[in-house]
Formats: sequence, structure tokens, C-alpha cells
Amino acid sequence: MFLHKIKDGIKEHGFFIYAVYFIKRLLGYISDKIFIQFIYLFLLPVDQKRIKVPSFLKKSYTVRILDQYHDMLKVFPVSRKTLDYRFGQKSICLVVLKDQNPIGFLWIILKKYQEDILFCDLKMGNEIAWDFDLWILDEYRLTPAFSILWDFAFEFLANRNIKYIYSRISTLNNNSIDVHSRLGGHVVGKLLFIQYRNREICVDWIQSKASLHNPHRRKIINLDTLKT
Repeated sequence: MFLHKIKDGIKEHGFFIYAVYFIKRLLGYISDKIFIQFIYLFLLPVDQKRIKVPSFLKKSYTVRILDQYHDMLKVFPVSRKTLDYRFGQKSICLVVLKDQNPIGFLWIILKKYQEDILFCDLKMGNEIAWDFDLWILDEYRLTPAFSILWDFAFEFLANRNIKYIYSRISTLNNNSIDVHSRLGGHVVGKLLFIQYRNREICVDWIQSKASLHNPHRRKIINLDTLKT
């Protein structure tokens, strides 16, 4: 059974990606201070007409922008410290409501973003945005909530002359990869982060190099250079 599961994992994700996942799980038993993240950078052209949600499906759904201290943020599964960190960088929080109850969130930021987990800073020009931490309540993941939230996000960004939006997606998250691909997105890079306490190694397939980082010497990625 165990070997069969490994074989299926390799078949689905490829040997290297699954090997990283296996090592991550193994090291997790040794220490909870070791953090490994293997991600794709996804580029998605912004087009507010890309998602067509029939009007009858939108009837009980609405999308709005939340301020830093809105009560609805209590539903979102992150700490108050993380919320303050994100809003301190002028992140924009979109929430999708079903019958006025919050069921999903999407975060967007313009200009620049300091990752709150990785020692990594993202820089972007006037035509680029970064989205992160898309989250939908489990019981609503097969509803129109996802499409309605993205429909609003596309229109919001297009009205601000944003032409591209970037995301980071786990190399194991085939569902998210498929959804972004169907929306017209494609992979522009691959990054492996291995973090232990205040030290981090980044293996960068974009620049074909590895580098060492800490909270004071962070990885810098200029998204303007990745528009391919």
C-alpha cells in the first residue's frame, strides 16, 4: 500500500516534485522548524471578460473589499498579526458573500510585496499585480463562489490598468494549476525554498542558481522581467 501510494504520487507529479514532497514530510517528523515550499510562479493576463458567470447564479452572491478591522476577517484562518502585516503593505482583501455571509477571500497587492512566510520580496511595475491566499470554505468549493470572486478581481484590476496578475502555486496543487491554466495562465518560473529558523536556501530555476537568505538579506524577484 505504501509503495503503491509513492508510485501513484510519482506518476501524478513527477519524480523530483514528489521526492521534495516526501523529504518535506520526513523532515516534518524530525523538526517543526524546517519549512519547505516548492512553487510555480504563474502569470495570468487580466481580462474582466474572461469569466462569464450567468446572472441567475450571482443572485445570492456579492463581492466586497474589506478594511483592516472588519469583523468578517475573523472567518479567515490567519492571525491578527498576519492581517496587520498584509494591510500594512496596502494589500487589498476581497471577500465573496453568500446570503451576506463570508465564504471566501482573495488577497491582491500592487507595486511591491514582502512575503509573510518566505524571506522573499516581490517588485512589480504599474501593469502588474500579485494575488495570494485564495481561500474558499470547503462546503462552497464546488459552487460559483470561486468564479464570482475572480470575475470581480479581473474587473477591479482592469479598471486600474493592470494587465497581468501573478500567483504562486504549490507544485503539488494540480487543481489550482488546472484552474489557472483554464483562465489563460502559464508557468513562468519555479522556486524551491528550504527554511530552517532564520536561514533560507532558495533554488531558483528562473536564474538557474541557488542563494542563501535571512530576514535581513531577502530574495528579490522583479516580476516585470518575467512577462513571457
